[in-house]
Amino acid sequence: MAHFAKLDSENIVTEVVEVADAAAPDEATGVALLKSLHGDDINWKLTDRESHTGSGFRANYAAIGGKYREAEDVFTGKPSEYPSWTLSTTTWIYECPVPRPEDGNNHVWNEGAQTWDVV
Repeated sequence: MAHFAKLDSENIVTEVVEVADAAAPDEATGVALLKSLHGDDINWKLTDRESHTGSGFRANYAAIGGKYREAEDVFTGKPSEYPSWTLSTTTWIYECPVPRPEDGNNHVWNEGAQTWDVV
């Protein structure tokens, strides 16, 4: 199955749909089919389930709430709820300014203190 991301006017992913490979042997054919079904004013982009953390086709699999960046031809991860997290131009996902500890404990991000707290 081919997967296509439906984009709003700001290039935010609002939906991801499956299309049979036979109906979408390439991106242009799949987009034409989706436009015929949903309207010419909707923007669709092919996405790939095998893409993640910056590797693969368009860097990441399209996530609802994520964004398609036309200039780079990539999908970003969903924006972080934390203002201190920044978009990596390597992985195209939002990353914390401090690496999560790998000490076997469960942690939550403390935005005010800019630390990982044990829960």
